[in-house]
Amino acid sequence: SVEAILILSVIGGTIGAFFFFFFYFDTHSSLLGSLAVLMNPYFLYDVYTRGSVGEAFAIGISFWVLYALESGKYVLYIPLLSLLLISHNTAALFCMLVIALLIAVKNLSSAVRPTLIACGISSFFWIPAIIERRFVLFDSVTVSNPFHYFPASMDLLLKSAPLGLLCLGILFLQSKLYEKER
Repeated sequence: SVEAILILSVIGGTIGAFFFFFFYFDTHSSLLGSLAVLMNPYFLYDVYTRGSVGEAFAIGISFWVLYALESGKYVLYIPLLSLLLISHNTAALFCMLVIALLIAVKNLSSAVRPTLIACGISSFFWIPAIIERRFVLFDSVTVSNPFHYFPASMDLLLKSAPLGLLCLGILFLQSKLYEKER
């Protein structure tokens, strides 16, 4: 079941990134953007080396949350944001900052109530985490040493380089085809 969650997070996050990027870009750019999300060295490192299920799930679902927010599908947005908020605290914090920025910049005042509802639904998880923080020794525990894993990160970066070169080649060919059409 852990592998299934990781696989669905990777595939689902890539598809969600495509739909979110499609709000701002054309089909080809959205496809390349979603492939960039898929081959993001941190995401690959998270899935293949660390095996952080909660963080991979949070990264995968965050694009669906942004898509639902951007499309105004609040019936989808509320449960997805609730899942994000209980999946991984740090990823949820970063995503909430992006959501707040998106709501403020695009003046999406209609999204404030659904966001508060999602926070309320997930409050069973994050309110006790805030209140009982003093009883947890998380701040004094070293979860991982990033310098220990640096060679593995470089290895993942090198392994994702062929796809990056392929994407650059596709962009180059696309620009040549665009110039021919003009």
